[in-house]
Amino acid sequence: ERLIKLNKTRKLDKLPIMVKPYNATLYQMVNYIKEQFECLTSNVVNKPLDSPLQAGEESAATIENKVYYVDKQNKNIKLSSNDLFLLTNTIEKIIYNEFPKLKEFNSYLKKVAKICNTLNISITWTLPSGLNVNQRYVDFEAIRLKPFRFKKETFSVKIKTNEINKAKQIRALMPNLIHSLDAASLALIVDMFFYSKDDNNGLNFFAIHDCFAVTANNVVKLIKIIKLVYIKIYSEDSYLKKFDQGIIDSIKLQFGNDA
Repeated sequence: ERLIKLNKTRKLDKLPIMVKPYNATLYQMVNYIKEQFECLTSNVVNKPLDSPLQAGEESAATIENKVYYVDKQNKNIKLSSNDLFLLTNTIEKIIYNEFPKLKEFNSYLKKVAKICNTLNISITWTLPSGLNVNQRYVDFEAIRLKPFRFKKETFSVKIKTNEINKAKQIRALMPNLIHSLDAASLALIVDMFFYSKDDNNGLNFFAIHDCFAVTANNVVKLIKIIKLVYIKIYSEDSYLKKFDQGIIDSIKLQFGNDA
């Protein structure tokens, strides 16, 4: 009941939705939610029933520190860490239930990464802007050095190996793909914004990742261009089909048409 009341008042389901496309783990999502709370520690006295006293002890009771998270807006809502994990896990299931395509997309990208890992090849794709992306995370081998005989200090140096970091390849594909598409969208938006007018003197354009700003007299124009770019990428050109075909072509290029 406390969790339902909290979610209704704070709309915490929006936080996991924002980070889920970036493959945030359950632990990371819980940490995002914890930012909305104040962390308090209270002392709890545990007194076991019929516990015999040891020599020199006055009581068998023990004091245990309990950590709670109190809602900043409603001090009556106090949750434990287990409560927050339960809440986040429930929200994640609701997200996948409300947006089944997200779950299918996530599953598809994991399969793509696993196939490339098995073949020991990079994951490559081409963006709508024409830029080629190559994802290849490799493992590092730590070597400890002791450069001076008269000193005990040692130093650890990480050296790249030829082995692919399979876990990171799988985990990073979705966020890297999304970030790269955001970058491609920005490039296309800037291109259309500045070259759709004969006179570009005095035009101001501001951008931070996937957020854009222009002077007030160009807002309508910017909104129109953003719609056109997103429609072109995600509707007309069927980008995901091209992405899938690009993965297949990359495998055939390296292993032949019989792969």
